[in-house]
Amino acid sequence: MFGDIEKNPKGWEKAVLTDVCDFQGGSQPPKKDWIQEPAEGYIRMLQIRDFTQEGKFKAEYVRFSSSIKTCTKDDVLIGRYGASVGKILTGHAGAYNVAIMKSIPDNRVLNSIYLQKYFLLPYFQDYIIAIASGRGAQAGFNKEDLSNRKILLPPLSLQEQFADFVRQSDKSKFAARICSNQNCYFKTSMKKRIKTGGYLYV
Repeated sequence: MFGDIEKNPKGWEKAVLTDVCDFQGGSQPPKKDWIQEPAEGYIRMLQIRDFTQEGKFKAEYVRFSSSIKTCTKDDVLIGRYGASVGKILTGHAGAYNVAIMKSIPDNRVLNSIYLQKYFLLPYFQDYIIAIASGRGAQAGFNKEDLSNRKILLPPLSLQEQFADFVRQSDKSKFAARICSNQNCYFKTSMKKRIKTGGYLYV
């Protein structure tokens, strides 16, 4: 929709990524201080697996303090290390650990959903994966590395239209998934009833 970033055929304004978006690394409280049940004064501690393997691990919590870094469910986060480099994470609120970096866009010129889709482009993904691959597995990438990336800045109104389209598309995909699952259940149920001599009334 917005064209190649390098060629910029539509002539959009272009900026250095770090000039219009700040990035903040996470924090790592001592593991011995983590707990597995919600408690007053504690906040959920988010790890990459909480986004990529949701529901498979029990939530963990750390005591809230001024030193921990936090995110909202609408923030767009990026995996920094190892096999998770470049994974785009969103949808949870809490504190986040050092394997995650939070993007903080200048909302005067950047829509967060537009930014999220930008992070998924090969232009961005291939770059940070190459950087991380050239270093040790735990080195990953840092904020300074991102100053070498450019981003197109279409008018904010156009970015917001794009964001609305993405939201509607996501809703349609979710609805299609639900219908597909219901259809699958219907077929399975019908086969079972036919096999057992039962009747299905609709």
